[in-house]
Amino acid sequence: MSSFGLLINNFEENSSLLKWKLIRALSAFPLIGSVDLLTKYILNSEHPELRWEAVRSLRIINDKKCRKILKDALKIESNPLVIKMIKLSICKI
Repeated sequence: MSSFGLLINNFEENSSLLKWKLIRALSAFPLIGSVDLLTKYILNSEHPELRWEAVRSLRIINDKKCRKILKDALKIESNPLVIKMIKLSICKI
């Protein structure tokens, strides 16, 4: 199994702390699967710290698709710290 496969295997069953670490690790895998999973957390997670970290990871992946995802996320985000990270990330992509 690939490193990416090991990371996402049973992702949903992990604790919030482990999810945070896994989201951080996804920044090393500029794959469509990584971008899709990070997008899911940015748009759907109830935990601002996970959304913040997912935004950071997308910024590191730095794909054109990531900029659009972040602009869309900015429209629905309510947490001021996550909003700040999104704006910073959009500027750096």
